[in-house]
Parts: sequence; C-alpha cells; structure tokens
Amino acid sequence: MNSTSLLVDLSGEHPTLPFIEASRLFSSADPSCVLTRQQPRQLVIETHLGPDQAASLCRRLVLSKEALIILERCDDPLSLYPEEGLLSILDRRTFSVRSRGFGRGAPSIEREVGAIILTAARREGIRTSVRLRHPDLCLVVERMDSGCILGRLLVKPPRSTYQQRSADRPFRHPVGIDPAMARVMVNMAGVLPGESLLDPFCGTGTILMEAGIVGARPLGIDSSRSMVYGCMMNLKRYRVTSPGLLLADALR
Repeated sequence: MNSTSLLVDLSGEHPTLPFIEASRLFSSADPSCVLTRQQPRQLVIETHLGPDQAASLCRRLVLSKEALIILERCDDPLSLYPEEGLLSILDRRTFSVRSRGFGRGAPSIEREVGAIILTAARREGIRTSVRLRHPDLCLVVERMDSGCILGRLLVKPPRSTYQQRSADRPFRHPVGIDPAMARVMVNMAGVLPGESLLDPFCGTGTILMEAGIVGARPLGIDSSRSMVYGCMMNLKRYRVTSPGLLLADALR
C-alpha cells in the first residue's frame, strides 16, 4: 500500500496542544498512522492516506507553522539526487527553494539545491525554472535529527483568517470562544468530512461553524433561546447547514 510522509513544524505556543491537535486528527483519519517527534517542534507522520487527503488535513491545523509532504531524504542537502517523483511534479511549473535549520549557510544551501534540481530536470527534459517570488511550488530543505529532508510546502490558511471570522460573525457574546481555538477543538475531536459533531452547549455556534467549514455535520444544543437564534445567524453567515439545533437543557 502506498504511503505519504509528512513533516509538520509545530508552533511553540503551548507545550502539548500542537502535538495533540495533529495526532488526534491524523489518527482519526488513519488509525494505523505512525507519528514520531524528531525535535520538540518537528512531527513526522507516516500515513496510508493519499497525498491530497493528507494535505487537506494539514491545512486544517491551527497550532502548527507549516507542513511539508516529504519528497526525499538525504544525509546532506548537497548529496541530493532528484528522483523521478520530484521531477515529474516540476514539469511546466516554476519552483523556489527555502531552507530551515542551516543558520548562516541557508542562502548558499538554497542556491546549490536549486541548481542541483534544475540541472537534473534539464537532463531529463523537464521544463521548469526557478522563480523566487510566487512560484508554482515551494520546496523546503530542512535539517532533522539525522540528515535532512526535501519537501513540498503545503500552504495553510493564515491565523488572520480566524481573526477575520471572529470580527465578521453577526452574533457575538463576551464569553464566546475564539474561532482559532474552536478549530483546534474540532481537530482534537477528530471529526472528518461527512461525520457528525455534537456541541451540547453550542452558545454562539463557533465550534459548529468551524466543524461545518471543514465539511462535518454540526448539531447543537443550548438552553438559551437567544443563543440558538444567534448560532443560526452565525452558521448562515458562513453557509454552514446544520441538521439540527435544539433549544434544550443538555444536562437533562
């Protein structure tokens, strides 16, 4: 069975939540996935999910800086020998090379790795070129505990996306949860597209909103009539359809 290798660079804003968010989400989608901490903020995920599905999960994460699909591993970046899989995705596309963990040598590493890839592509008749600004693909060379990896950068929504949703909600409450933390909770629940998520104290509906945005079926309960109506307004604002919102006391 084919597998996909990922490197997720976790944020340092909390000692455990970034790892828990990523591990719960991927373990829900693929119970046989293997997660390995390389360094405190590096998480390697080996999964049987396809690259597109794995990339989609990575883009859901909040408490991580960036995520890469690992294309090749090597002992030293200058010993890199671009393989067919890497070259094929470059055909008729531009690329750039970034590096992490090489300190002051980073600019030199980026230039030399870019030259290695470009030479190999031309040798195989692959039409590609380097573009430093707005390339089609961004490749990243990252140092790890042993050796280094070359990966394809997966672009994640910026944190400002959640801040904007917080400002744009038509119904708010002083104790309402932040959309970014609501997304973390949805990810920790491991809910996948098409699955149901129940929030028994839905309030303004922020958790339901984030669940719906990732394709889940959000259901909510709240004992306050104003909260239920406010929740409906927020879900409608982001075109999230709920199979049911119930005015009731969840404790009963």
